Amino acid sequence: MSSKAATGEAIAGIEIPAGLRGATEEAAEVILRRLMDREVVADAVRESVRRADFPYQWGGVPLYGGHTGQALVCDQAARALPGEAEHWREATRAWLREAVAGTRDKPLDEPGIGYGTAGLALAVSQCAVEQPGFRKTANRIDARLAEQVANRPDPRRFGGVNRGAFDAIQGSAGILGYLVTVEEPDPAVTAAIDGLIDDLIWLCTPEPDGRRRWIAAPEYYVIPGDHDRFPHGYLDLGLAHGICGPLATLSMAWSAGHRRPGQREAIHRTADDLVRLSIADEWGRNWARLYGVDASGVPDRPLEPLGRTAWCYGAPGVSSALLDAADALGNDDWREVAVDGFHTEMRRLRDGSGHIDAATLCHGLSGPLLIAQKIADRTGDEAMRGVVLELVERILGYCDFDLPLVVQEIHIGAPGIRLDSPGLLDGAAGVALALWSTLRPQETAWQRALLIR
Repeated sequence: MSSKAATGEAIAGIEIPAGLRGATEEAAEVILRRLMDREVVADAVRESVRRADFPYQWGGVPLYGGHTGQALVCDQAARALPGEAEHWREATRAWLREAVAGTRDKPLDEPGIGYGTAGLALAVSQCAVEQPGFRKTANRIDARLAEQVANRPDPRRFGGVNRGAFDAIQGSAGILGYLVTVEEPDPAVTAAIDGLIDDLIWLCTPEPDGRRRWIAAPEYYVIPGDHDRFPHGYLDLGLAHGICGPLATLSMAWSAGHRRPGQREAIHRTADDLVRLSIADEWGRNWARLYGVDASGVPDRPLEPLGRTAWCYGAPGVSSALLDAADALGNDDWREVAVDGFHTEMRRLRDGSGHIDAATLCHGLSGPLLIAQKIADRTGDEAMRGVVLELVERILGYCDFDLPLVVQEIHIGAPGIRLDSPGLLDGAAGVALALWSTLRPQETAWQRALLIR
C-alpha cells in the first residue's frame, strides 16, 4: 500500500485523511441511493408538505427542485462510482427523458436557470460530455433558450429595478452564466449573450445623478414588511438575488472572452462598491444581506445582524464574486478582500455566531464548501485548505442515516421545522454533489448552476 493510500489522498493540493474521505464517500453514496428510491422520496416529500407553512415545491422539470437536478446527480455518480458507471448513465438518461417529456405537458416558458430553460440546458450539456448522444438535444435547448432571451420583455424599460429580472436564480445573471459556457455559439446564442451582458452593464452603471441603479424598487417587493423597513428601496448584496450575481457572471463572461463596451468599468465599479460596503466587526470584514437607502439612494446602516455562512447571502457569496472579478481583471486587492472576508465568516462560525444550521447548498454549509475549494484552488491560501476539511467535517455532522434523505433543510421563517427535500438547491441532491466535488475537484462544471465556477 502506498503511503498516500494509507494516510489520505491529495485532492487539489488538500490532503484528505483516509477516514474523512471514507466517511465522505459513504455519505454521498447513501444520499444518492435514497434519492433514487422513488417511494422513499415520495414519502419524505409528503411528510414535508404536511409540516411546511409555505407551498413545498418538488418535482417536474426544474434544475433546482425537480428531475433535471436528479439527472445531474446521476451524471456525477457515473463519474464518482466508475464500477457502476453504466448503471448511473442509464439513470441519467431516464431522468432527462422524464424532464424533457415534462416540457411537453408544461413547457418551460421562462429562461431562468433555477426553474427554467437555462437549467435544463446546463444539465443536458453537462451530461453530453460523458454521453455525446445528448449533444443534439443540448443544441436544440440552447436555440430555444436564445429565442426566449431575445423575446423576453426588456428589463430596462420598467420603472425601478426588479431584482428578479437580473439575479442568479431566475434572471439575467444565471442565464448568462450558462450561455458563456457554450462552445462555438451560433449567432443566436451570441446575440443572447451580448444582450444579457448589456443588460447587466446597464444595471451596474449609475444613474446620471450618481444613484446606484441596482437599488431594489419598492414596487417589486414580495416580502411582508419590506415597505415599512425599506420605504425607499434597498441594496441587495447576495449572490442568489443581489448584485453579486451580476458581478460574478460579468466577470465570467469577460474571462471567457465575451467582452462588451463598458463591461470592464461595470466590473470594476461594482467590485469596488462591494469593498466599500463591507463592515468591520469583532471577527473582521463582513457584509450585510441588505442595506436600506434614503430618498436620495444613500445606504443606511443595515437593520439586521451581519454574517451568514451560506451561498445565497453573506461573506462566502460576496467573496466568490469578488474573486471572479479579481481573476477577470487581475486585481489583487479584491482577491485579498475575498480571502479575508471568507476567513472572517469562519471565525464567526467557530464562535457560534454563523447564523447557519444545515448542510444544504443554498442556506447551509455545502455552498460555502464549494466556495472555499474555489478560493483554495485559485489563491493557494494555505489556511483555506484547512477550512475545506473543516467544512466537510461539519457537513458530515449534519448527516443522519436515520433520516429519509440523510440531510434536511431549514424551514425558512421557522428554523425549528426541518424538511426532507430531494432537490439540488435546498436539499439532499446538492449535498451529495458538494461532497463529490471535494473528492473529485476536477468535476466543477455543474457549479455554474450557482455561479461558483
